[in-house]
Amino acid sequence: MSSKIILQMSIFLIFFNYLYLDSKRSKCMLDFILSILLSINFILGLLFWNNPIEKSLIHSLDALFVRITSLFLFYYIYSKKKKIIKTKLFYLILYLVLVFAILSYESSIILESWGSFNHHIRHFILHIFANVLIFLIIK
Repeated sequence: MSSKIILQMSIFLIFFNYLYLDSKRSKCMLDFILSILLSINFILGLLFWNNPIEKSLIHSLDALFVRITSLFLFYYIYSKKKKIIKTKLFYLILYLVLVFAILSYESSIILESWGSFNHHIRHFILHIFANVLIFLIIK
């Protein structure tokens, strides 16, 4: 199985977080905005990893919306989920997300091996930890 397919499958974790968030009984505007952002990330992720071309328009949009969603998640935490920032698990997963984001960046930019097997695997692990973190935040 190619590493590209693994990344395509890991995008579906965003969809499961979207479904969980959408199934919550009490929703506010922040939940609605997060649902939209997760949907956009899901669609852009599928489009990008279907045909991953570095620095393409889809790649740029995907990266932009990942950053927007990440910033919004911090706003979401401080507006709605203040208790989660007191848990050690939150910080552990956040740390792992940051580590694998740096490793993915390092393998793609510094080592100039964008699209390599190592880059894809590191990015796949980043997807796993990022989605676990999203689930912890919205749960």
